[in-house]
Order: sequence, then structure tokens, then C-alpha cells
Amino acid sequence: MLINWFTVISQAINFLILLWLMKRFLYKPILTAIDKRETKIAETIAKTKIEKEKIDVLKIEVQKKKSDFENNQNELLKKGQEEAKQEKTNLLKEAKNEADESRKKWHESLVTEQKDINEKFQKLALEVPCKYLLELLYHVLTPILLLLQSLI
Repeated sequence: MLINWFTVISQAINFLILLWLMKRFLYKPILTAIDKRETKIAETIAKTKIEKEKIDVLKIEVQKKKSDFENNQNELLKKGQEEAKQEKTNLLKEAKNEADESRKKWHESLVTEQKDINEKFQKLALEVPCKYLLELLYHVLTPILLLLQSLI
């Protein structure tokens, strides 16, 4: 059995081209999407830390107000405690609502990104193999057809 070196070399070249195309059009977009996702996660963490620091500052302010009111009469103490509790509850609710909203937005963006990446991957996964399969069939069948034509 003779080895057709032209076919072997052309298949090797086709394989190398396939690897290059997959690296360029598949691997790089995935890495880009991962980098974007990591950036968004880092931004969300930074925002959460800032909000936590704000909450800590507000807790300290509430504690200061409470200690000031303890020095006053019992009536002022009761009023101050009620106001501090109400303010603390409202601030915590607001902070929780903001954190929940940012978490929801972040989750929605991740879901959207994942869908986009899946769609791109599916598109590329179908296009590239089909293209190379057609090229392979062309290279395989062309010599056979030429041989048949020469026989006829």
C-alpha cells in the first residue's frame, strides 16, 4: 500500500489550521468572557465592602447617639432608643435591599453572559467541523471523480 504524502501533508496542514482557528475564535472569546465576569465579580465585592463600611459607620453613629441619650432623663432615653432602633432597622433594610438588587443584577448578567457564550460556542461548534468536513470530502472525492472520469 502506497502512502500518498500529499494527502498526509494536506491533512496535517488542515489540522493545524483547525487548531489555529479554534484557538482564535473559541478559546480567546471564552477567556475574554471569563475576564469580564471576574471583573464584574470584583466590582460587586468592592461595592459590597463599601456598603458594609457604610453600615459599620452608621452602627457606630447609632451607638454614639444611644450613649448620649443615656446621660439624659429616662424620657429622652426611651425616645432615643426608639429612634435608634427605627433608624437601624431602616438602614439595614435599605442596605439589604440594595445588596439584593445588586446581587440580582449580577446574577442576571451572569445568566445572560452564559447564554451568550453558549450560543456562540454552539454556533462555532457546528460551523467549524462542517466546514472542514466539506473540505475533507472535497479533497477525498476529487481524486476519485477524476479517476472515474479518466476511466469513462
